[in-house]
Amino acid sequence: MHLRRLGNWLNKRAMQSLLGYLRIGFSASCGIVCLLMIVWWVRSYTWADGFHVKLLPTEYVQVHAGDGRMCIWFEHKPINKWCSWHADLITEPTPPDDENRIPWLDVYSWPTMTRVYTAHWLLTVVAGALAVIPWCPRKFTLRGLFVVMTVLATVVGVIVWVDKTF
Repeated sequence: MHLRRLGNWLNKRAMQSLLGYLRIGFSASCGIVCLLMIVWWVRSYTWADGFHVKLLPTEYVQVHAGDGRMCIWFEHKPINKWCSWHADLITEPTPPDDENRIPWLDVYSWPTMTRVYTAHWLLTVVAGALAVIPWCPRKFTLRGLFVVMTVLATVVGVIVWVDKTF
């Protein structure tokens, strides 16, 4: 009887330890993705980057980024190369108030492809939120609410300023 309790306790402790490592790994990987997205976001104002990666013999994903926006599309057609990458210097940036500027989020779907237009900041905020969520306390406090609201207001203000200025 005592050995069974000891075994259950050890299994519970091992499971908690494993979940702790998974939480740290998940948070660290999302944080790294967030930092890489910030670097790519800043770079997109001077360079137009693009790449494609073949997923299956008849499926590939293609990404183009520039002016703080990106277009990701999944196409259903055969392609010869497994992957390619290109970068071009942006000589004439699109003004922030241009009517033809890519929206911050839009999805188009056709029978052979699906396109997602998005702003870099949206994916950066999602990756940053996923990195922080595992560390949020389980107990609600008013002070915690005020801190979170202040941080969110600051982040949203900076994003709006960058999006309207550049």
